Amino acid sequence: PAPAAPAPCVPFWDRLRADDRSALAAAASAEWHPAGTLICAEGSPGDSLYVVESGRVAVLKDVGESQPVTLGTRGPGDILGEMSLVGERTRSASLAVVDAGRLLHVTAADFVALMNEHRGISWAVLNVLNDRLQEADAARSLKAREREALTRAIEHLSDETRRLTELADARQETIELLVH
Repeated sequence: PAPAAPAPCVPFWDRLRADDRSALAAAASAEWHPAGTLICAEGSPGDSLYVVESGRVAVLKDVGESQPVTLGTRGPGDILGEMSLVGERTRSASLAVVDAGRLLHVTAADFVALMNEHRGISWAVLNVLNDRLQEADAARSLKAREREALTRAIEHLSDETRRLTELADARQETIELLVH
């Protein structure tokens, strides 16, 4: 049985009460970014987070290929960069603007203060992280099912190849018998 499709994710901004939104907006600086702008690079210090007000931002992962892989895009109301702040780690992906837009930029120090002073913001961040973990789990499950199906297909092809080789050998033996 296929697992149930994950519920659509509610953007971070929509999870906040009006007073939490006001506090976040007051702590943030608004930045306009044209399409193609690299906001931050994978491996760089996790020193801030962003809330997308308008436009779209791609989450890019370097997997050793010539071009990074797009893990997804985030739009208005979504939060980006929170994982590196919560985990106090370097950034696990790069962020690049796909459609020009305005982002709210919050420094790590302001983020910590907001999390301590506004429980609603803390809960909204936890909910977003939970949604993203569930998305990642669903993607891993799908990948595992695809891998199993591919393994079965390869085994089937190997069996068919072996059978065809046996038939070709039998045919060759029959031809050799007829020739002699």
